[in-house]
Amino acid sequence: MENESFSQLSEATSSTKSYGYQASPQLYQYCFDNDFDDIIDRVRTHPREARFVDEGGYFPLHWLASWKAAPLDVVKAVYIAYPTALKRKNKLGDTPLHIATNVQSSKSGEVINFLRESKKKIKHDSVNGRDFTSLHWIAVHRAPLHAVMTVYTANPKDLLIKTRFGDTAYDLAMLCDAPPDVISFLHDSALKQGDVKEVSCNSTKDVKMGN
Repeated sequence: MENESFSQLSEATSSTKSYGYQASPQLYQYCFDNDFDDIIDRVRTHPREARFVDEGGYFPLHWLASWKAAPLDVVKAVYIAYPTALKRKNKLGDTPLHIATNVQSSKSGEVINFLRESKKKIKHDSVNGRDFTSLHWIAVHRAPLHAVMTVYTANPKDLLIKTRFGDTAYDLAMLCDAPPDVISFLHDSALKQGDVKEVSCNSTKDVKMGN
């Protein structure tokens, strides 16, 4: 049964247009208008736009979660750009997960599972207090192997650095379905650096998430 707050989504949509929809970032507009083909390219070039929140408390991830046809890879890309949005409630009291749950469809099941598993991973305590390194970003963007190797060679130790959410570049490569040769390279490189236990554990976890 649809909850009361979600039934007000159409009203929230109208009010959003009135208080600055045209002035909002392009990524927000794409998510608002379900322009799925444009979202991934935009979030890769302008990831900080995923942090935008409107006066109704809606982040781009909220609007993306409201569309039954939202592809999983698009949802992943927007989530990775700003994972904290998954915990944020809009003024109606809904998180993106709440919204996705209320628009269930045959396609949204995998999105709901992804958001649920991702919510479990988010931690307030940072392992090292650092944001994404260049290696993290290139892993998220599913870059080809030669590009990943170039970035890795410049700063090999970045492979062992975790984001504030506890993910290494290898974890993000698995999460975002990076090319198999990139995943293998990051895995083998981590093993050489002595991160055997952690890579093994995260590999199993992330593979299950993607199923």
